[in-house]
Amino acid sequence: MKNFFLILIILLVNSCQSQENQNTINDSILFVDIAKKFIDSDEYFINLDTGAMMFEDYGKFAGSITNDTVFVSKNEFRIRIEDSIVEQYLKINSQSLKKLFVLNSNQEVVDSIDFKSFELYDYSNHQSYVASFTGNKGLENQIIISERSTDSKFCERSKNMTTNDSKYKKKILSKFNLLDKEIDYFGYTLHKSDTIAIVSYFDLFDEQGITLFLNNEIKTDSMKGFGTVRKVIPIPSKKLNEPNYIMKLKTFSAEKHFYTKIVGFNFIEKRVILHKSNTLQ
Repeated sequence: MKNFFLILIILLVNSCQSQENQNTINDSILFVDIAKKFIDSDEYFINLDTGAMMFEDYGKFAGSITNDTVFVSKNEFRIRIEDSIVEQYLKINSQSLKKLFVLNSNQEVVDSIDFKSFELYDYSNHQSYVASFTGNKGLENQIIISERSTDSKFCERSKNMTTNDSKYKKKILSKFNLLDKEIDYFGYTLHKSDTIAIVSYFDLFDEQGITLFLNNEIKTDSMKGFGTVRKVIPIPSKKLNEPNYIMKLKTFSAEKHFYTKIVGFNFIEKRVILHKSNTLQ
């Protein structure tokens, strides 16, 4: 497992006797992301997931965007996209993003941001589709979560990652023949008798990728080109015994931009969950 690849190792060691999951939310989808700030304004944004769009619809979607300029500066250019167009092609409803709540490091609600518009965002010739928001200053890089997920009886706090345990880190790297100089991120946490370890690893002789392990066994190695893990942040969960973490990722091709992925752990079924489109189903 070497050479120019990013590897995310998720290990669950030992066994765990757990009760059945409780406190589930029926018929709900919870959205989680990290708030980004525009360069030349005090507004915030999140990237929109275009993965659900059919290939033949990309041209139709781009062609439907009119020149309704929202903001222009030396560094940025923003064009409004009609809500109906985003809903038709990206299957995203603005009502689901009407208000997002801001969480602190203790996973407590401390503020909120309000939806403004869907936009085509151009920053230094790097284009992306985003949803913009207004809110108080100083909320960039904070976790934001959808309104329905702020009910405390449905939220189970996930534990923080420990990143300064050199002894445990050395044990994991030795087990999988990894080199310390090629590690971008290492963190682990305990859940009852189980241990989760997350290692972001790359080397300049192979392709990038993310590999998931459970109980020292590879669960999937199909996640290619995801970039490097910069930070792993705990987020509230919908169910007991299913902690979730949001990974802040960067790619070599867009070093000024980051994106996020949510990974969860089911300790009852002993499996890793990679949540799609930053939602908890």
